Amino acid sequence: MRTGRRILRKEDIYGPHLDRIPKSREALDAGLERLNGHRLLDRFVSVTGRIGETRQGAFARGIAPVDDAGYGGAIARAERLAQQNGLEEAARRRLRAELEAHAALAADWLEIERLFREAEELDAHYREIEQRAVREDVPRSLLPEWAAWRERNLRFEKDARWALGDDRLQEYRRARPETLDRIEDGLRLAREREAIPDLEAGRISEMVGAELARLGDPGARHAFTEPWWGREPLLAGDRIGLRSSEGVPEREAVVRRPGWTGGCVPGDELELEWIGAPPGRDPGKRVERMSALDLAGSGVHRAEWRDGRVREAERARQFPAPPAGFPFPSGKNIAIGDRLWRTEVTEPDPAAPERPRATRPAVVRIEMEVISRTAGKTESEDRCNLRERWRSDGEPCREIELAFDDIAAFAGWRAFWGDDDERWSEANAQKIELERRRAILLQPSLHQAIRHP
Repeated sequence: MRTGRRILRKEDIYGPHLDRIPKSREALDAGLERLNGHRLLDRFVSVTGRIGETRQGAFARGIAPVDDAGYGGAIARAERLAQQNGLEEAARRRLRAELEAHAALAADWLEIERLFREAEELDAHYREIEQRAVREDVPRSLLPEWAAWRERNLRFEKDARWALGDDRLQEYRRARPETLDRIEDGLRLAREREAIPDLEAGRISEMVGAELARLGDPGARHAFTEPWWGREPLLAGDRIGLRSSEGVPEREAVVRRPGWTGGCVPGDELELEWIGAPPGRDPGKRVERMSALDLAGSGVHRAEWRDGRVREAERARQFPAPPAGFPFPSGKNIAIGDRLWRTEVTEPDPAAPERPRATRPAVVRIEMEVISRTAGKTESEDRCNLRERWRSDGEPCREIELAFDDIAAFAGWRAFWGDDDERWSEANAQKIELERRRAILLQPSLHQAIRHP
């Protein structure tokens, strides 16, 4: 091939000889092309063989092929050869398949190594959490680092389950059996530890119940160090002090029902049980409802819990996140047919078998549906009827009428519709009809038209 190319390059030397032979240049070009094809095929056979040899050799030595210099060199040669002009298309397809297999192999091996490291790190971090929980005598799931650890553990469990189900795993097991064994052990531990919050729920319930009993003890003294301005919810069981004002001495109360939001919206109402007789009030009237607006203006301070982590666990129970099927804040984007989600804090369950737990309020989960909306002169004057579809306490479902502005606080989460375009169309049609009815309400009556032409 080198001689043929030199003849073509040295036209001044070999040109006169080529001119004497008919179609000599064409024949020489064709011959060189055939030789080049054979050369590329030889290289193709060599490089594919080398890939297979080095891959198997790496597995036999217990290392990843991607970490073997010989395998990496063979892959680099295959990448260059795949770009060569003149290589037969069948050979090019085979090389591309080898390169794709290499990319998958490299990704798989890197994922196995990542999962191995993740299993080690998760186990080490869990043991730190466990040791801290023992030192502080609290459930593991109440520690601040638990939530991040649990989320990471869930991701590991999902990824490890998928990776260990791969049909190609036997190659890795032959090369690194201890790596796969550690990942399998990590998956087993991940599943066991995922159940820890459920296992600790009883202990947390006991701790909350005992704390609520302490806060509700009329003879106990408390430090009211937490000012409350309505920005975070008061919980059922919280003990509050209302700061003294002119002519009114300081009072204390326990929140029996925290309303819709724990007092975080001005129109909310909370039910309080006074500690002792409130000045100027009937001593027999120990329970009183008070608006969040009035409460926020009363200089409220909340009594400390002995462990703020226990209160945070109770806050998450009394005001939980919505289920996955209710991802949208209800706000003012409400249409007839919408399904809404709310929770309601009620009296402790009288059937609870243990006294500390019996002081803990019950939390009822409720699914509702908007069944009608009546136009007022302004949007805030609209009235909505809601029907309960399901209650977790098994009580009969009710219908409730509310001002439109109260819905976001009353039932704060809205569900998916099966078809968002259908919902948009329905909501738009309802809005047009409401505005038409509102316009009728705003028209002057006949006697007004006569008196004010």
